[in-house]
This record gives sequence, C-alpha cells and structure tokens, in this order.
Amino acid sequence: MNGMNGVNGVKKGLCVLAVIFGLALVLPVSAAQYSPGVSVGQYVNLSYTTTLTRESIPVWYKMEVVAVSGKEVTVRICSRARDGTVTERPYAFNVETGTQNGTPIRQHMVIAANLSQGNVIPPVEFGLTVNRTETRTYLGTSRTVNIVSWEESAGTIHVKWVIVYDRESGMVLETEIESSPPPVSASHGLLETNIFPSTPIPEPVAALATMTFMAIVASTSTRRRN
Repeated sequence: MNGMNGVNGVKKGLCVLAVIFGLALVLPVSAAQYSPGVSVGQYVNLSYTTTLTRESIPVWYKMEVVAVSGKEVTVRICSRARDGTVTERPYAFNVETGTQNGTPIRQHMVIAANLSQGNVIPPVEFGLTVNRTETRTYLGTSRTVNIVSWEESAGTIHVKWVIVYDRESGMVLETEIESSPPPVSASHGLLETNIFPSTPIPEPVAALATMTFMAIVASTSTRRRN
C-alpha cells in the first residue's frame, strides 16, 4: 500500500510539474495586452501595385488615425485610383476583438501594439498568430515588425496573404497578396509616415507630375531663348 501511495505521489508530482511547465511555455505568449499603440494624427502613405489592369484600381493610400477610444482605433483611409478617382471613408478597428466596423476580419490595417511572435491576432476563431517578429529597414529607419501570414480559399480561388505591421504602433507597413486561378498578385509598400523618423519616398504620381511640369518649363525656356 505504501508503495502504491508512493507511485501515486510521484504521478501527482509529475502532473503538477507538467502543468507548471506548460504554463511557463504558454503564459509569455497568451499574456499579451491588446491595446492600441497609435495616436490621433499618425499616418502611413502606401503605394499599391498589382497585376490587375482596371483603371478603378487604387495606386495610393493614406491611412490616418482620426480617433482612439479604449481598444478601438478609427482610421480614415483615402485612396486614389489610376483614373484619378479619390475615395475617402473611416474604418473602426477594435484591436482586442479583431473587428472592422463591428465585423470580424483577417485583413487588419492596425493591430495591437507590442505583440510578439506567437501572440494571437484576434478574432481568436480565425486562428491567426504573429508568425515572426524581426527587424526591417523602412525609409532609412530600422524597425521591429510583426509578420502575419495565412492562406484561405473561396470556391476555386486560393489566396496567400502576408501583412507586415510596425510592432511599436501596430500600423500596417506593407502587404503581399497572391491568388490563383487566374494568377494575380498585389502589394502595398511604405512611402511615408510620421510614426517614426524617416525619409519619404516621392509618391509616384506626384513625382511624375513634377517631372512633367519641369519638362514643360524646360521646353518653354528653350523656345524663348530660340
């Protein structure tokens, strides 16, 4: 009997150790605090490139924080299409529940600040986590970023997503999307931000307009001299 009690005691001890060890592994990841890391007035300007050729496709986005309340961040997203059409609308992102305007989504423009590899990206039911936390350089500045990637299917279409977020603020910095069939790719790239010190990249359309203007001025000056 004493021998049996000894065995049972060992088993209980091992179970307790297993639980403690398990908690030690889980707690650093699951104990994340889901709070916004942005403030009103912060923004990112993003380019958008895609293999699609429609004139209604955006080529540029500006995402500016216009309100922060509790766990919710309201972002005004302005976009300009190839044909010059400009659209602007607000989106409310809850970084704790993972909703956009109250609807659960995967493609967040802003997530909670200071998450790390292994942390869950809400909503929990989608099963997304931070795949990697690493350092990248944007506009001449080194930043720690969180990378979230997943694959999904809708009917016969299969889509692969990669979204890179600034770790400190939670704002999106770049994306990559691939889908098939037919094969389509798209990506966002950072042009300018006031979230961290940086050297802006000239916005493509504005740069082209400046070049065109300078060419006209140069041509006019040449004609006058002649």
